[in-house]
Amino acid sequence: MPTVTLPPDSVKGVFSPENSIRGQIIQVLQEQMKNCESVLELGAGHFEMIDALTAPVRVGVEIHPPYIERRSCSSSVVAIRYDATRVAELFTENSFDGVILIDFIEHLEKDTALQLLDDVARIARKTIFVHCPAGNHPQAGDAFGLGGEEFQLHRSSWEPEELESKGFATVVIDGFFDDKPECDSRAIVALRRL
Repeated sequence: MPTVTLPPDSVKGVFSPENSIRGQIIQVLQEQMKNCESVLELGAGHFEMIDALTAPVRVGVEIHPPYIERRSCSSSVVAIRYDATRVAELFTENSFDGVILIDFIEHLEKDTALQLLDDVARIARKTIFVHCPAGNHPQAGDAFGLGGEEFQLHRSSWEPEELESKGFATVVIDGFFDDKPECDSRAIVALRRL
């Protein structure tokens, strides 16, 4: 399946300068997950992505306690403190309609992330949604100032072909990370229907 590469202005109204980066991803995420009654987010951070969805059942898994304590989500979102790379220990096959991994897999070693994608394919019934930087996009430190440097470090770089080999359709957005001129500015949005 070939990669679709788009400049940010080609999808006006979603990927446009008027929308924040988070707002852009939320709009795409909401559209792609609208038929999911239950959604699991891995590496939920402050839980704002899972909170933006309307699924009746929403669960976020996050390892770093300060992120969970300062989460910004409604009380209907269930927060679980756990190592998301071991999610197969928590949930059985077909536990959720959708699973989302937003700005998460780049924080894992490549082999760990690839195994996680296999695990997620067993846990999800309908849809897996992944968003991550493409190419060289180093990051260290905790932008939230909550002591999560260990979890914010980028440990792997991704290209769309790697996700396509796992059954994902991918779109690469050029210029998505223009705020970091030292890094590749592309982002990958990947979707797998099961």
